[in-house]
Amino acid sequence: MKRLAYIVPTILCVAAAPQPDIQARVASVSGRSVYLSAGRNAGVRSGARVVFRLRNGQLVESTISDVTSNNARAEIEDGLPLPVAGDTAEIEAPEPVTPPPESGGASDSATGGASDGGSGQVTANQPIPEHPPWQLKEGQRNPDTPLLSPAFGTRPEDRPMTVTGRVYSTLRLIKDLEHENEYLYARTGLWLEAKNPLGNGGRLRFQGDAQYRGVSGPYDDDSEGDGRVHRFSYAWGLDENAPFRGEIGRFFSAWLPELGIVDGGEGALRFENGLSLGAGAGYYPSTTEDLLGGDDYGFHVFADYQPDTAERVFQGTIGFQQTFHEGEADRSLVVGRVIANPTDDIRLFGLIMVDLYGSEDTIETSTAEITQLLAQASFRLTPTSGALASVIHTSWPELKRSEFDLFPPELIADGYVDRVSGTYWTKLDDDWRLSTRGHYWRDQSRTGYGGEVGLDWSLPTETPSSLLGAIYYEDSAYTTGAGLRLQTITDLGGARLFVGYDGFAYTTDTETSGSNDFLRHSIRSDIGWGTGQWYWDIEGSYNFGGEEQSFTIGASVQYRF
Repeated sequence: MKRLAYIVPTILCVAAAPQPDIQARVASVSGRSVYLSAGRNAGVRSGARVVFRLRNGQLVESTISDVTSNNARAEIEDGLPLPVAGDTAEIEAPEPVTPPPESGGASDSATGGASDGGSGQVTANQPIPEHPPWQLKEGQRNPDTPLLSPAFGTRPEDRPMTVTGRVYSTLRLIKDLEHENEYLYARTGLWLEAKNPLGNGGRLRFQGDAQYRGVSGPYDDDSEGDGRVHRFSYAWGLDENAPFRGEIGRFFSAWLPELGIVDGGEGALRFENGLSLGAGAGYYPSTTEDLLGGDDYGFHVFADYQPDTAERVFQGTIGFQQTFHEGEADRSLVVGRVIANPTDDIRLFGLIMVDLYGSEDTIETSTAEITQLLAQASFRLTPTSGALASVIHTSWPELKRSEFDLFPPELIADGYVDRVSGTYWTKLDDDWRLSTRGHYWRDQSRTGYGGEVGLDWSLPTETPSSLLGAIYYEDSAYTTGAGLRLQTITDLGGARLFVGYDGFAYTTDTETSGSNDFLRHSIRSDIGWGTGQWYWDIEGSYNFGGEEQSFTIGASVQYRF
């Protein structure tokens, strides 16, 4: 327990200057889980801050929850927009390791008078000193042992405890000038990760925040605040060669994140061939407002195959969950997921969730139903071009848990949404990049489609800058129209500036007292910069046209330690 006494002073220590962020792309999205195309091999670590840049220029912030050799996963909070496959992301790089100062170095006179400025390295004009012969004492080496002995890691009890995290705050004001309403949102929170706090190689993770929402206008004045615990758990057996991995508390399953929050425990036996077998049990709250209690509990089991040494990356997981609502059997769910790289140019992702039904279910007539299906494939066609294709199917299961009480029975019985999409991009030369995307969707009563053609220009400036122009068409459930999008991103000596314009001319299918034809203009801007461990961001937008006029001002700050 003495190690825990160092948590507070460790938080107050100032770390070394941050390294450039790691660039990644969204490989796939499943529920609120977003999978990224970079992992440990690229320097990604759990707990790192990640910022997604959506196609409309909006920034969405999250935190890396789990990392494998070639992938990482982040959870997007409820209420925030989800990125889509192909969106870009920036992941904070790990803090640099400062080497210990060298002692006993040779003086300038001993090295020919050429100084290296105290770096301990030999300069171009400096003669290389001759190393004295290695000395070996009698009986120190067995002649039958190999010359190169294997290296062994430091035991957990001999490692120091390390603490990383960030404190963040966000404030956003929305002013609806057309209807004289005002919305205020404020949030402040803490992400904390302590590694090896008990000397057994474990990890303590916490994320919590407090939120405030207020609305005021001619017809409504209301406000509310709450505090939430997103994660609070302790995990052990995290070393690559540990035979058992366990976690207790509030967490997302490292193997089945599609299950959502788990308030309980989970453990897995890990075998040398990359296979893990495990199970978990506890409460499965639908929101972060409930903690260690509620009406929905149960268990889950899984098998996972995830070798880090495979020549071609192949990861597969299959699991089963059984929940109970107020003591009655509720959800019986089978989950399967696979990630594969059959070649250097092809990347595949697949997810399927199948709900099983019994005689106690009255709405669904089948014994099994695919409630979630996601298949994605990305291709590098040439060194300068690539493509991405995806198929998504969603339907609604019959469940007893309370949030499904308000679902219309016909939606559960017959409702579904299918979506097929594709993206193609190619570099025309070193400075120009062309991208196209299209999609088709259908549900139980409608169909629609859309597409976009965009052109990126990397400007020949001293600092990285780019321009994007795109035209798009959208036929959605209730609106049909075409739009123009213009964006620019530029680095300003440590700050990144984004400015964008979006014009959308559309027609609505809903009945209104006036015309159903509208022209909506949106102007967005965002600037972010960092100073030491501090990171700042200011955003603003102005929407006008038709029956709409509003502006948004937002600011966020975080301190990384």
